[in-house]
Amino acid sequence: AVLGCVKDRVCITDQRCVDKTYPEFWDHATTNLGLSYQVYDPKSGSEGGDKDKLTKPASVVLTGMRAAGKTTLAQAGRDGFGLEMVDMDHVFKAKKGMEIKDFVASCGGEFSEFRAIEARLLLEAYQEHPTGAIIACGGGIVETEEGRDALRAAPGAIVWYFADEAF
Repeated sequence: AVLGCVKDRVCITDQRCVDKTYPEFWDHATTNLGLSYQVYDPKSGSEGGDKDKLTKPASVVLTGMRAAGKTTLAQAGRDGFGLEMVDMDHVFKAKKGMEIKDFVASCGGEFSEFRAIEARLLLEAYQEHPTGAIIACGGGIVETEEGRDALRAAPGAIVWYFADEAF
């Protein structure tokens, strides 16, 4: 079911599998994770509705510090689950016509202008990709209130990806 939050058409053949250990699971998954599901009837082999009307899962934001492996993990989400991948570094470069490091250098080495733009671009990414995407965003987004507000507005889960330096 958790996989169903990022991958369409996951089939769980026994909805009662959570009855003993987590009876509220389906309500929580729907309310808190945006999981959309239909009951499958194994006897008739049909779903309780039109399977073509199933909704895509809410987009997921993957964030973490430089060199943690966000891009690699986002690519795995794209390739393995058929999600659209949105790399915010590439979005910035496309919108501003330069690399982040060059933009920051043009601002005298100060990150404040970049952080403000980064938060606005993340909000735009949600509007353009509210479902079916994994959005890779640099961990510095948490450094400003505007960035944290942008994360709070995420349509789906936010995943902080951390890799040990020894990795």
